[in-house]
Amino acid sequence: MKYYDVFKADTNGGKRFALIDESLPESVMPEIALSSQAPITAFIQPVGARRASPNPAKTIVSVRFFTNQGKEKPESDSGALVVAHHFGQNCTVQMQGGSLGVNLEDGWAWTSQPDTHILPMVGEANLWLEALDLTKADLEPELTILCAGTLEKHNLIVPIREASLDFTPNFEALAQLLKTHAINGCIAVSFGSSRANLEYRFFAPHKGLPEDNAGSFSLASLCGYKAAHTPSGVHDLIAAQGYQMGKPSQLRAQMMTRDSMALAVRVGGQVESVL
Repeated sequence: MKYYDVFKADTNGGKRFALIDESLPESVMPEIALSSQAPITAFIQPVGARRASPNPAKTIVSVRFFTNQGKEKPESDSGALVVAHHFGQNCTVQMQGGSLGVNLEDGWAWTSQPDTHILPMVGEANLWLEALDLTKADLEPELTILCAGTLEKHNLIVPIREASLDFTPNFEALAQLLKTHAINGCIAVSFGSSRANLEYRFFAPHKGLPEDNAGSFSLASLCGYKAAHTPSGVHDLIAAQGYQMGKPSQLRAQMMTRDSMALAVRVGGQVESVL
């Protein structure tokens, strides 16, 4: 068993994964994940685990993820980064919930994300603010609450001042709103952060995830929001997440903006082996 940290910005930051690169029966995976002392354990699968290809980017690695509660996690973008780093090559990571392409470049691992864009806000702004325990005074005055992501999967984006990032939501009320409006999650974001180009917090209590400290699709959806407020062109972003949780993380995004859409979106981070 090997251990890796991804997106770590400080000693206690990022996400930790355990990885097992040997053939094991499925029946023992939940038990091993329970005892691995990592939030998520990745099990490399023998079938298709190293399906070689003349094009390294086409090499397929099959993997299954289990949480430290013994439950299978269908997919993990950050876990895909760990898998590619473990093998030391570009590859397509095949998971139970789908496949994800990963590229390794200059010490960073990158996942390809879908094109993203803004969508209308759903529900009433005052109800979202109340659930987050925020007020109108906390909002960025020149930005508005919108949804962003894809038609199938999108987040509510709440742009706030950096000084307002330290808040405690009413998770029960927030979960009810997210469930009612069928939204993936809620992101409070500061585009004026002193730590990075943007700093954000992601909440999905209706899915059993009160707060995440390093989210790839969360950042990809923010690219869609930013594209609506950014001139056309190629853009690089550095993002901070997890500081309010005591788990500081750093992610990067690259995108091309055109017609208020974020295209060719990639989200990346550094992966480190843990001794």
